[in-house]
Amino acid sequence: MTAPLLAVIFFASALFAHGTSGSIASAHAPRSAAGVGQSADPEIPSNGEVLDSAGEIESFVPTMQAGDAIPDAHLVDQYGRPLSFRNGPNPTIVSFMETRCPDTRTCPLVTAKFSRMERIVRGTSIRLLEITLDPGYDRPSVLVRYAAAVGVSGKNWLLGTGSARDIAAISKRFGIFGDRTISGDIGHTEAVAILSGDGVLQTRIDGTDWSPDDVAARARDVAGLSSNPLRRLELGLFARVSAACGGDGAAGLPIVAALAMFGFLTISFGYIILRLFAPAFSDRS
Repeated sequence: MTAPLLAVIFFASALFAHGTSGSIASAHAPRSAAGVGQSADPEIPSNGEVLDSAGEIESFVPTMQAGDAIPDAHLVDQYGRPLSFRNGPNPTIVSFMETRCPDTRTCPLVTAKFSRMERIVRGTSIRLLEITLDPGYDRPSVLVRYAAAVGVSGKNWLLGTGSARDIAAISKRFGIFGDRTISGDIGHTEAVAILSGDGVLQTRIDGTDWSPDDVAARARDVAGLSSNPLRRLELGLFARVSAACGGDGAAGLPIVAALAMFGFLTISFGYIILRLFAPAFSDRS
């Protein structure tokens, strides 16, 4: 077998065995204070810490893989109600954001996609959850005003916050990493995840290039509802290509590129099989 054929086999094996992990770096522009103001909610410490900015929360936390259960933490929603990743039989779509993020390629884009998904899954048991990465600022009263500004329903679309320590541990479990810069803004990675009702990870996609229609279709499938199989296929291909290519979020491969790569691999495998077995068929004839 020639070296090019071996290279194709090696790349294809890495592509489809790689799972859905990876990392996507994104840096936010300088923070703007416009919009919502500082809150004085008593139940969440206003220490301004986020992710790795405090030495005591820099311990290693493994990123979840499909089949892992996410441990619950002390989170509350925008109304101050306790929040759990376990949602009875109902799946949850989870991502991360911050209300003061000015970079339209990251947090605002994620929220816009959640708005699209909310319309798609409306009337079902699927829950949408965005968790802040800036808990020192994004306290419940701030999240309430943000929810009103962006059209969060408050029924099946919730915003979560908690202590800096809990947010740091949870975000790392979902493969979100970052830190507060000297200028005060937050640079962090992005991802979206789908959990089953018992809090077990079903799918995780790095970056912000994922399609809300594809994610909603996968969530409907997890919920046992009818869904578009082509949408689920697109999401699976995108997850694997993104993971194999390092999960390059904002600059990641679009689904068209993922499908093109899948087509290339299919043709390559067909060619390999033809080269391997054509002589045998020829001898029989």
